[in-house]
This record gives sequence, C-alpha cells and structure tokens, in this order.
Amino acid sequence: MILTLSLNYEYGYNGVLNFGKVLFFGLGAFAAGFIAGNLANLIAGSTIDVCSADAVQLRLGLARSNPVYGFGAFILSLVAGALTSALLALLLFKSTSRIREGFVLGIVLLAAGETSRVVVRNYEPLVCGYHGVVGIPNPFIFLGDAETASYLISASIWSIAAITYFITRRLTESPYGRKIRAIRDNELAADSYGKNPSSERQKVLVIGSAMAGVAGVLYAYYIGFVAADDFTSLKTFDIWVAMMLGGVGNHFGAVVGALTVTLIDRGTRILRGYLASLAIPLEMLYLRWVIVGLIMLLILLYKPSGLMPERPIKTPSLQKISRLLRGRLE
Repeated sequence: MILTLSLNYEYGYNGVLNFGKVLFFGLGAFAAGFIAGNLANLIAGSTIDVCSADAVQLRLGLARSNPVYGFGAFILSLVAGALTSALLALLLFKSTSRIREGFVLGIVLLAAGETSRVVVRNYEPLVCGYHGVVGIPNPFIFLGDAETASYLISASIWSIAAITYFITRRLTESPYGRKIRAIRDNELAADSYGKNPSSERQKVLVIGSAMAGVAGVLYAYYIGFVAADDFTSLKTFDIWVAMMLGGVGNHFGAVVGALTVTLIDRGTRILRGYLASLAIPLEMLYLRWVIVGLIMLLILLYKPSGLMPERPIKTPSLQKISRLLRGRLE
C-alpha cells in the first residue's frame, strides 16, 4: 500500500516514470538488515560474524532482554532507509536531469534496481550476500509473547501506512499538489508561468523514494529476514499493476489496487495447496501472472482510468465562486 501510494504520488500526480521502485524498497530493507545486525554487535561488544547462527541468537536475545535495542534499531532503520533511498533518488535524478525525455530516468532507475540486487547478492558485508540476514528482531519481542508481538508490529505497519496516506493526500490537495499536476499535464505551460518542472520532479522523486525506503524497512521487520533475491524487478511490475488497477491520480484508488493485487497473490498461494491435493499439475506462480496479465488487459480495454479515476481539482475559492454564481443564477 505504501509503495503504491508513493508511485501514485510520483507518476499519477507528476508523471515521473519510476520503473525502479523496487530499488528504493530494497534499500530500506537492506538498511534494516545492516543496522539490526551490526548494532547488536556494537551494543554487546561482540565481533562475531553477523551472518552466523550465533549472531542470530545474539540479536534475538538482546531484543528480548533490552527493548531499547529493538526499538532503537527499528527507528534508526526507518530513518536510514528513508534517507538512503532519498539520497540515491536525488543522485540518479541529477545524472539524467539534462535529458528532457522522461523515459530515460525510468530506464536508469530500472537498471539501477537490478544492479543493486546483483551487487548486494554478491557482496556479503552488506546483508550476508546470497543467504541474507536472518533474525531481524521484532521490536515488541521483549513482551515474551510471539503472537502479541506479531499483532503489534502489524498494527504499527498499518499505522504508518495510514500516515503515508494522510501525508500524500495533504501534499496533493494543497497548492503544491496543483502545481505538480499542472507540470504533469502541460510542462511547457507550467514552465511559462515560472514553475521549474525539473526541480519539482526532483522533489517528487525524492519524497516518493523516501516513502518506498520506509516500506522496505517495515517489510524487513515484519518477516524478520532480508535477502537480495526478494527484490527483483517483478516487484515493480506488481506496484504498477496495483496503481493502474485502482486509478492513476487517485490515492484511495491506489489503496484499493494494492489490496486487490495482494488478495490475488494470497489467493493463488492458497489455491496452490488445493490444486496439489487434487494432483493437478499447474504451477501457481505462472497462473498468478496470467491472472495479473488478464487484469491489465481488461483495465486497458474497459477502464483505462482505473476503478477509481482521478477526481477534478476542487479548491475552497473555486467552490465559493461556484456557489456565488449558482445563487445569482437561481
């Protein structure tokens, strides 16, 4: 949901083609794995390998006995994930800012996303290379009840998702939001009115990437594990499908699209076990992509604006003038 909202903010409201959304999602998760592993060693004064089984026991034991470590690592990871993603987005945007064609930035981000996965997968000091970091502790594990800790981290994730929804709505329903929409709709006209399209797109990409970094941290702490191969370019495709399904330029549509794609994913996983019991030789992974592909085709054919199309801009001043004119006509 957070990823879809961030992409909708970038593309739906400003036209930024971000085909590397998984890059910033992965950076947040990698930051969480790196900080959780190394901070435990630092607090315990240990020099053991963060990828070892002993390091996993150290992290989990420290989180159970020391809530400061669990929450400290979690908060620090959120900040680091957001800042790292925002900084890399800024650098990549600067590298293509002289080229006016928007698709160039999209291709650069796509290539950077796949490159980062390969680098992290083959460079062990970051997040243990191919095997990944195991044992990222739930910050609520100190309560002693795994089920309660799971519910609380889920509630925290939903709360941050709600905050993200509120922030993106406030941004896009403000004068700033109308400005970035104007740049999306007619860059030349916006430029002639003194707006700077390149500068505004840079801000949008940086903010959207920071949101994606936060989503990556939450993902890492929810599953307690980070591996580079979880962050392939297919994740970006999922996010684009969710946004287009819900409605480009509509935040509530982005939420609906994200939930729909998630239900398809979970539903096909459940169906996998059912078909296996019937001895039907059908691979659910490929069936899932068939379903997603059919949804995309149906959207393009019958609902190109998504289930919830973008709503027209309504400002208090415009509504006041409209009521005044309506009253005079009556």
